[in-house]
Amino acid sequence: MKLHAVGDNEARHGKDLLDIRELLSENPGVISDERQRQLCEKFAGPDGYDLVKTPR
Repeated sequence: MKLHAVGDNEARHGKDLLDIRELLSENPGVISDERQRQLCEKFAGPDGYDLVKTPR
C-alpha cells in the first residue's frame, strides 16, 4: 500500500518513503534487492526504486 501511495500521490512521498525505508532497515535481508526493485517498479512506477533507495 505504501508503494501505491508513493506512485499515486507525490504529496505523500515524505511520510510513506520514510515508512518504507524504516521497514527495510528494520528487516534487512528479508527482501532481496532485486525483489525490492521489482516491487517498487510495479507498484510505484519506473522511478519507485530510486525514490525508496535515495534519501532526499
